[in-house]
Amino acid sequence: MSTALGLERAVALYRAFDAGVDKVESLVAEEAIDCQFARIGKLKLAAKPEHHDNLARSQELMAAHVDPDTRRLPRAGERDGLFYSMGYSGHGTQMSTWMGAVMAEVLDGRADLNPWRDVDWPPIPGHFGRPWFLPLVGAYYKFQDLIH
Repeated sequence: MSTALGLERAVALYRAFDAGVDKVESLVAEEAIDCQFARIGKLKLAAKPEHHDNLARSQELMAAHVDPDTRRLPRAGERDGLFYSMGYSGHGTQMSTWMGAVMAEVLDGRADLNPWRDVDWPPIPGHFGRPWFLPLVGAYYKFQDLIH
C-alpha cells in the first residue's frame, strides 16, 4: 500500500483502523454498554521476515482464486454535494463507527480529517455502466421475503 499511496498516507490509513477501535471503546464506555468489550491484541501478519514468503504466496492465491482485487478499501468523501462513507466489506464495525464521527467533522468543514480523501476508487473489474442488475437483485429479495 505504501508504494501505491505513499508512506504517509499508508500510515494514516493503518492508524484509521486503530482509531475505529478507539471509537467503539469510547462508545461502549460512554453509553455503559454491557458487551464485554476488551482489547486483546492485534493480528499482524508477516511480523517477522521468515513469515513473508508464506504471506506473499497466500496473497497471490487469494488474488487468483478468491478476490481478484484484494486492494479494496473503504472510501469516504463528497461528490456533487453528496457525502458518503462506504465500502467497508470485511473491515468491520469499528471503522464505520469511527468514520461516522469523522464524516460529521468533514460536513463541518474539516475535510482534512478524512483519511480516505483523494484515494482513487477504481471500478470493480468487469463492471461497467449503470448497475443494470440491481432491479433483478431487488426482485430476488422481495421474492425471498414473500416465501419466508
